[in-house]
Amino acid sequence: MKKQLLSFALCLMIISCLIGCSSPANNRSTYQGVWAYSTPQGNVITFYFNDGGAGYYEQSAEKDTKWTFTWEIKDGVVVATREALGTKFTHVFKLNNDGTLTRSYDGKDEGPYVKKN
Repeated sequence: MKKQLLSFALCLMIISCLIGCSSPANNRSTYQGVWAYSTPQGNVITFYFNDGGAGYYEQSAEKDTKWTFTWEIKDGVVVATREALGTKFTHVFKLNNDGTLTRSYDGKDEGPYVKKN
């Protein structure tokens, strides 16, 4: 009886891990690509999530300027980190039910960011 119970518990753990690991929010390919958001002021902010955990973003209001960052998935959200002049800037992206992203930065939510490719 103990062996059957242990086997059943182990099976449940494996199934729950497979379900959690296969969630789109935990899958790198969900985020890789180009994501853009048009602000109410007409500025387009574009994030490029590249393979390998690197990327960059740019704004249409800031010509010829790209800011590089690293990114990783933590607890079902993407954390993008940029360091400049000894300061660390962190952007957190949450996958929405409609397939868009919402970015949290400096205590404010912004979006939706729509995947372009």
